[in-house]
Amino acid sequence: MEELDVKIVVTIIAAVVSFVGLIIAKDHKISEFRQSWINDFREEISSLMGCVSNIAAKFMYTEKNPETNEVNGVKFIESSYELFNEAHRLIYKLKLMLNPKKDLELINAIDAIESMIMNKDLVADNEHFEKVTEDLYLLSHKTLKGEWTRVKKGELVFQSTKWLLAIAIGLFVGSYALELYTALEAST
Repeated sequence: MEELDVKIVVTIIAAVVSFVGLIIAKDHKISEFRQSWINDFREEISSLMGCVSNIAAKFMYTEKNPETNEVNGVKFIESSYELFNEAHRLIYKLKLMLNPKKDLELINAIDAIESMIMNKDLVADNEHFEKVTEDLYLLSHKTLKGEWTRVKKGELVFQSTKWLLAIAIGLFVGSYALELYTALEAST
């Protein structure tokens, strides 16, 4: 009978180890995906910021109408078509990478960037440019930090399993120690 108990215990331990290995592998893969998302997001935000800066710089140096001292918006957009196209591609890609509920503040900052580049008065306003780009930078940094913290901590299932396993091991060791103590007491 004792041999059967050992086999059952060994089988249970093997099942638990297998289950924990499966959870760790899944958590590792999810963490890889999150890290990839972080890297992609960082790259796209920096590309958008560069694109927006180029649009603003090009606007400042565009030839103005001598009579009105204003830039012809249509001609400017036509001459900067590739920059605008790239900026819009990045804007939509970034919006698709974000959660519309959780990341609403960041999405609004991206919308503010889009509104700015489509309005020649806002592009020309240095204070407005600084404000919307700084907002985008700070909110992006906050999002990246939150995701990195999540990667470091692991997924909720992994965290729960880790604590449950620690408790189970503690109970197992405690019950084994109690059984040894009881056996030693009985033998003396």
